[in-house]
Amino acid sequence: MFSMLRSIFNPRDRQPPRQTMPAQSHPQSAITMEALGNEPLRLFREYQKTYLFERPFINEVHESFRTNTAPGALIDIGIEGWLLADDALKLYELAYFTQGNILELGTYLGLSASIMAGALEDAGAKGHIDTVELDSAKSAAARDGLQIRSPQFARRVSFFAEDAARFMDKRLRAKASYTFAFVDHSHRYQDVKAACERLPNLIEAGGFVLFHDFNDARNARNDPEYGVFQGVGEGLPEKQFEFWGCFGCTGLYRKRAAD
Repeated sequence: MFSMLRSIFNPRDRQPPRQTMPAQSHPQSAITMEALGNEPLRLFREYQKTYLFERPFINEVHESFRTNTAPGALIDIGIEGWLLADDALKLYELAYFTQGNILELGTYLGLSASIMAGALEDAGAKGHIDTVELDSAKSAAARDGLQIRSPQFARRVSFFAEDAARFMDKRLRAKASYTFAFVDHSHRYQDVKAACERLPNLIEAGGFVLFHDFNDARNARNDPEYGVFQGVGEGLPEKQFEFWGCFGCTGLYRKRAAD
């Protein structure tokens, strides 16, 4: 799918860069734990724009996530993973307009990394992706698969096999910073909370963090494997991060500007 669409996509037909593109939040899409508890699977939210580009979709690649996927179904671009069309639409959009580097927690087999790398490539951006995965075999498979699939995308991604919190601590010591982070390494409360506690010093002011499975109903069922909603709520400092919306089964937050 991607190769076909990229063959007809004109790179000159690009949206303005992030610094000239207005953005808006969607507070009306907020969810509650009580509402989650009443849902059988997830409290689904339809994709809405964060950046106010003119057309309904950024380009043909962006639109393909909607046109090639049934409502509520997982996308299929030839890489194993679990992203709804609305998740992928938001992920592509945020990567496309970000003006710095991207942090991904949870590589798995490279589905989301491939989407973000493609967005950076389509935007003509200078950004780079650091993606970390606890399972070294999966990290290697994702790296090799992306290299085979698209060397052009692969040059935009660095793969790391390590515990996410430990990796974030190393990046903090290196004084690294990111303008966008996608958090999907674990559903467990402790792991999500640990990541959230480190994000304030890694994300630049005005940058975004997108949490996958934020509105999964299992977060409300005392399931020890699911605590994304709670981990974000208790680990991400409210004084520094503002809720910007739910899309598909993701929750989006933006770091406030410094006082």
